[in-house]
Amino acid sequence: MIENNANSIDISLFRTDNSVVIELLPTGKDFKYININNNNIKWALARTHGHETIEDILNNAVQSLQKITGFDRVMAYKFLPDNSGEIIAEATSAPSINTFLGLRFPAFDIPPRARDLFLKNPIRFIKNTSSEGSKILVHKNSDNKLNLTYSILRAAAPVHNQYLVNMEVVSSMTIPIIINGKLWGLFAHHHKSCKNLSPQEIYSADILGQTINMVLEHQTRQKAQKTIKDILENGNDLIAIETNSFKLDEFWNAQAKNLFEIIHCDGIACVIDKNIKTYGNCPELNSIQTLVDTLNTKKEEIQSYTNISKFVDKGIKDTRGLIFMQLISEFPQINMFFFRDKFSKNIQWAGSPEKELIFEKENVRLHPRSSFNEFIENNSEDSDIWTTQDLFVAKNAIETFKKYIQIEIVKEKKEVSESERSKILVKELNHRVRNILALVKSVSKQTASKEKSIESYVLALEKRITALADVNNMLTESSFGSINLEKILVKELSPFDLSDKNYEIKGPSIELASNVAPIIVLVLHELTTNSAKYGSLSSENGKLTVSWHISENDIFIFWKEENGPKVTKPKHKGFGRTIIEKAIGYEFGGSSSMNFKESGLEVTIQIPLKTILRKETEMFTTEKIKFKDKEEYIEKKKLNILVLEDDFIIANQTKELIENKITSNVDIFSNQKTALNSLEKKTYDFALLDVNLKNETSSRVAQVCNLKGIPFHYITGYGDTFLQNKSFPEAPVFIKPIADEQLFSILDKLTN
Repeated sequence: MIENNANSIDISLFRTDNSVVIELLPTGKDFKYININNNNIKWALARTHGHETIEDILNNAVQSLQKITGFDRVMAYKFLPDNSGEIIAEATSAPSINTFLGLRFPAFDIPPRARDLFLKNPIRFIKNTSSEGSKILVHKNSDNKLNLTYSILRAAAPVHNQYLVNMEVVSSMTIPIIINGKLWGLFAHHHKSCKNLSPQEIYSADILGQTINMVLEHQTRQKAQKTIKDILENGNDLIAIETNSFKLDEFWNAQAKNLFEIIHCDGIACVIDKNIKTYGNCPELNSIQTLVDTLNTKKEEIQSYTNISKFVDKGIKDTRGLIFMQLISEFPQINMFFFRDKFSKNIQWAGSPEKELIFEKENVRLHPRSSFNEFIENNSEDSDIWTTQDLFVAKNAIETFKKYIQIEIVKEKKEVSESERSKILVKELNHRVRNILALVKSVSKQTASKEKSIESYVLALEKRITALADVNNMLTESSFGSINLEKILVKELSPFDLSDKNYEIKGPSIELASNVAPIIVLVLHELTTNSAKYGSLSSENGKLTVSWHISENDIFIFWKEENGPKVTKPKHKGFGRTIIEKAIGYEFGGSSSMNFKESGLEVTIQIPLKTILRKETEMFTTEKIKFKDKEEYIEKKKLNILVLEDDFIIANQTKELIENKITSNVDIFSNQKTALNSLEKKTYDFALLDVNLKNETSSRVAQVCNLKGIPFHYITGYGDTFLQNKSFPEAPVFIKPIADEQLFSILDKLTN
């Protein structure tokens, strides 16, 4: 503050963008030093402590602020969940001043822009609501606009000034109540005459406001901690549950009782997929399912409403209020509902809560309300408002639920009984045998088409089948878990009776997943066989080096031959070379390159780690798309056919079989992503879908085919029990290996 002969002037500075703004405020009062030990401040600060409830804190706060500032009326204004506000504490300078205590103000009285500013400004002071203010002069050469967000002298909007004038307020000051970084409420100061505030009064109010904010935040946290403690004490059954009990009626009966004790509601419902359990007053089951389908499309994990009739208009009975929670959004999908009945009550508004539109010279203007007399609104169709405390209690109770249900799901997967394990093992063995039979069938057909004599055909086929048998023996020894890459190579090289000088194997230990090992074995088998016939392993001084290393996302395998016969690139591509060059890219999304150097063959294989390393995966995943009920066959002479099969050899042999039988175009895919991309761009007449791919099922592709009306058949080694999973549309099932006659019969029907 500075003094001149006439008045004292308060100086305020703030920074905005690249500028510093200086504001000069005439105080109209004698200069006084700002003293934190001022008796009023000490008295006010002392009164902020020792109160057990938020209501007591606010009642003392408005009295302290009224005494320090001298305003006629000071009110504590709390925001409700619907953004309206209610006066919950008030202090006046005289009994004759009319009261607003207990009245509610509509949300539009304080628009979002004003609320944002309250988060940035500790105090907002309007000296005279009748003042029109002064325009800011901008230099003609300046393009910069002055940001007045932090300005004390910033004029209020005319509509806000008129609003205060209608309340018979001349001077106004507002201090925000901020708890946990959010605008919780306001301290509103009103005066019926023009008021000059000294720096000491403003500073004291600011200090007191910030102190009250801290006390309220501390009190809120203490209350929250007590609530959590009560939840844990009253909800022991939420923790002491037995394996899988979240699927049992007895579990939910006990939990509903606990939840009724800590959350004020009239009904509770739990939905596990399509299974609905209700307790107390709840809507009809069909209405609850409609709410599940509607509200699950929203991203919010917790949603609250006071009138659900906008979502479903039938079967809701007296229910209006709802807290909706997503416990688990994936399989099994679990949702919780807390319902409240409609509640007839009178709401006391400060004037009519309707916006007033006035026509002026063919224009429509929004005018502030002119009356703030008590306006009683009877509300008989909504439920009581869900308070912040209600939502907090519900959230913490459900979080306890959520964590434990997830633990139980993990336990359920791990604690499978021995009999179930045996069933799964037999089923898995059955599936693998069928897959191997299909693979052997494809290998035999491909070998027969490439070999020139019966003797060479039998020999080549025997070696390839032996390689497949070896890999299955290794799988059996590891209980179908995984196979070590080095062991595969040692097994492949062992028949050649090589000395250490003829080969070197080096690389970190890598365990290959059981479902990817067969194709890698075949690739290595073809390389080994080729080397023994034409490469370094056919020469006494030849040297083979196989090495590999792991990068962040891939494994690289290097095959290098030296000191063998002179190498030339083959003119024809046989079955073995096709496997080496194409199988890795098809099945794993990797790459394989063969470099026929004169000094010896070099092969580089790149495979994404995520596709080949052993990992636990779900047998099925649930993905929902709206289905068509019936499949329709499209009769065409020339067909476009989609084959989804993760085994390259089986896919390639199926493609050749179909294209040799009928005039057609067959596209083969190893994963859902590439198949779905093609379905978006191309029209297909028929599809063959392998149910169990490497790290996923074919359910999404089946759903899209069903949606588009594309007839399709499933292919599996497990049997048709997978159709019990609702994510798979109904369709005929081929059991591996597919007989040619079965496939030809379907193709004949399509082309007739």
